[in-house]
Amino acid sequence: MVTALKCPHCSAALPTPTPGASFLQCSFCGGVAQLAMPTAVAPVAAREAQPVVPNGPTRDDLKRFVDAFTVALGAGEPFVGALQTAARGALAGFGDQTAMAFGVAHLALDFERDSGARVQHDGQVVSRLAEAWYKAANEVARGGGTEVNLPFLTATESGPKHLLRAVTAADLARMTSGPPSVAAAAPAPEPAPPEPEPKKKKKGWFW
Repeated sequence: MVTALKCPHCSAALPTPTPGASFLQCSFCGGVAQLAMPTAVAPVAAREAQPVVPNGPTRDDLKRFVDAFTVALGAGEPFVGALQTAARGALAGFGDQTAMAFGVAHLALDFERDSGARVQHDGQVVSRLAEAWYKAANEVARGGGTEVNLPFLTATESGPKHLLRAVTAADLARMTSGPPSVAAAAPAPEPAPPEPEPKKKKKGWFW
């Protein structure tokens, strides 16, 4: 979290945030800082809509979830199975853990396919995707669609990668209906360049 609008990486002054901003990028070191957002009071109509998870997990809950996810991966569980194990152990009070695990897996693998980045073993990325999943599920449950917007989710050699996608009720139904295919979601490797043809020897005077 940002304290007194100073960069947590280099302590330089951060620019003034725009209304509704969740992140600020330091103009000195290029680091990204997350802003502490005030808790808004939901309107009466929204509170009566019975969202999927009335109170989503806290940062401590998500940390326990990521720790359990990392342990499960280290024990040899596949990506989706590790998400399910971690959700059952750390997020038991926050809705359907299997649906949540499937949803986060779909978000992660769709992002991998679109960006070319690999995030299945990145606990920080999984934590942000889990938080975004609960937020999206609540907003869709209140009616209409929503948007998952996670800037600077990860980075590759080509630069930072951001996740921005619309999520509808149909998307949630698809993502929670079953686990994604991990193999099919992986970005296809680029074809190797063709080998150059061997040069023909020129005939010399001794031929």
